[in-house]
Amino acid sequence: INNLDSVYDVLTSVEKIGKITDKPIEHSGSLAIKEGETGYEIEMVDVSFGYDENKKIINNLSLKIEPGEKVCIMGAEGSGKSTLLKLLTGSYTEFGGNILVNKIPIKNYDIQSLRSHTGIFLSQQDIFQGSLEENITMGNKDIDRTEVIDLFEKVGLSNFLHSLKDGFDTQLDPTGHRLSKNVIHKLLLVRALVNEPRLLLMEDPLAGLEETYSQQIQKLLLDKKNPATVIISTNDENFARLCDKTIRINPTV
Repeated sequence: INNLDSVYDVLTSVEKIGKITDKPIEHSGSLAIKEGETGYEIEMVDVSFGYDENKKIINNLSLKIEPGEKVCIMGAEGSGKSTLLKLLTGSYTEFGGNILVNKIPIKNYDIQSLRSHTGIFLSQQDIFQGSLEENITMGNKDIDRTEVIDLFEKVGLSNFLHSLKDGFDTQLDPTGHRLSKNVIHKLLLVRALVNEPRLLLMEDPLAGLEETYSQQIQKLLLDKKNPATVIISTNDENFARLCDKTIRINPTV
């Protein structure tokens, strides 16, 4: 009786693990993305997708984004802006039409190879249990600590870092418990920007940032010297005017 709480904790943990292990294995091709310093060319050809068979979120969408272009995706809530970004991460493969990365179908790529050169900032992301450094680098040992510190300054996390007695070795709680939403937002932003990705997929990255840091990140994202292809979902008209291209998508009927 005294140990029942522990038994229930174990059973609950096993059930949660089961929900993960029972999920289908993520589809991955065999082709590694070629190394290079330029951004990706992205093309969507008559792409249709829905989370269930009865309702399409994206319907017959075609677009082309040149390497290094800075693109703003605009549209009403529910129009499929976030879904479009998720499709480009390779998260979903059951779509109609085709998605080409550097003229090759996205399904042909080894998904980890593709993502290793992609910076992703989506609203569903979160902090995981591990050190501050692990949450930023995601296990990539080649990331330069100097670059991380520079990004911390650009997003306004320097004071936060200086307040941690264990610095980058500080252990963070799951889902960023005990961290403010603003700090979590900035940490996830650094995670996406670090290691000079060739493709950036971002959902409202400047929302909630103080003006000074918002301007610095905007400049970083839209810098013509930045070779990355940048695709940002936002309805900020001022930001859209600064991009090379604006793509507006409408909700499917």
